[in-house]
Amino acid sequence: MFRFGLLFYVLLAFCFFARAQQSEQRPAAPAKDTAAYTRDTAIPPFTVLLTDSTTVFSSADIKPGNPVALFYFSPGCGHCRRAVEELRKEMRSIRDVHFYFLTNTRNTTDIRAFCKEHHLERYKNIKAVGTDLNYVFLSHFSPRWSPELALFDSNLKFVALLKPDGITISAENIYNCLHNSDEKQ
Repeated sequence: MFRFGLLFYVLLAFCFFARAQQSEQRPAAPAKDTAAYTRDTAIPPFTVLLTDSTTVFSSADIKPGNPVALFYFSPGCGHCRRAVEELRKEMRSIRDVHFYFLTNTRNTTDIRAFCKEHHLERYKNIKAVGTDLNYVFLSHFSPRWSPELALFDSNLKFVALLKPDGITISAENIYNCLHNSDEKQ
């Protein structure tokens, strides 16, 4: 019995040693960032069903000349509501930024209520609010929550992704990200 136990432990040790050697020889898989915005700096092509439930806006209509902010939100989200209220307070400082509010919500009644509650129609730089018909924001930016804001410079090149666990959404941060981007060019 002693020999059988000894043989068992020797074989077990050999298996662990062989497994350790095998893992040392195999190269580690390269880290892969799956978010498309890390590879493609242009505004992704998207279409938005506006709150009238009939008009469709296309990102192809966005022309260079002004910075662009794609604001991903959910109408019932408390964090989204607070972020919009903070932006509204300082909208004058970022009035040259064109905002496009995108949601995955198909309920246009909820989207219209969100617009009305926050008086979004008062701001000329808010160009479109509606449903991201093809979930482009989700597939391109891989948000983990809402709100998130993708910021592009006046040449429509990606600058920053503002989100709760990183650069937070505020007029000051939008201004700073765009200002720092201009200095690099």
